[in-house]
Amino acid sequence: APGPKTAVVAPAGATRARTVTTARLAARGNAGRRYIYADEESGPRQPMFRRMKRYDAVLIVLQMIALQSWYYALLGAYFACCHLLFGLTLNMDRFFDVHTKLSLATQSAFLELAGVLGVGIGGAWLLAIIVEKSRKCLDFAATLYAAHLFASLCYSGFAVPRWTWWLVHGAALIGMVVLGEYLCSRRELREIPLATIG
Repeated sequence: APGPKTAVVAPAGATRARTVTTARLAARGNAGRRYIYADEESGPRQPMFRRMKRYDAVLIVLQMIALQSWYYALLGAYFACCHLLFGLTLNMDRFFDVHTKLSLATQSAFLELAGVLGVGIGGAWLLAIIVEKSRKCLDFAATLYAAHLFASLCYSGFAVPRWTWWLVHGAALIGMVVLGEYLCSRRELREIPLATIG
């Protein structure tokens, strides 16, 4: 039985219960009432490792495909806007050419640099929506840019990228990971919704 400082939060018809502090419930003026988690499913749960074995590998692959696809979709949308507003030429070099000089010297180079950095920051939002777990942000972001590096090397004939390419994409990766972990942690710290019964 729970101690005097805890209250049982039990889903109706379920075989398990959760505890929350009475102080938190009393602070809201709801002491003495029964609660269930709004997102709780009734009935017995499957063993955790069984569910991980059956679903996690497929889920991770699908998350990675979604993340990579949306990354290129955002980058393509940005270049399309630059084409309409500034007359930036559209070709695959914008995505994968490692010889492109990313700098502030010309308008074209500046727009491309801003796109790589901006979409890297926007990728943090994708991590928060697709991945949702702060501890996984580094893995997914690093995998995304590793796949992008491999695609860029294949497109450029495995030529060594310019140092500016490494610098800009490295900065985008760091920004994506840091901001993504922050956004995901904010989602994780949200209180689980409770539904009152009785």
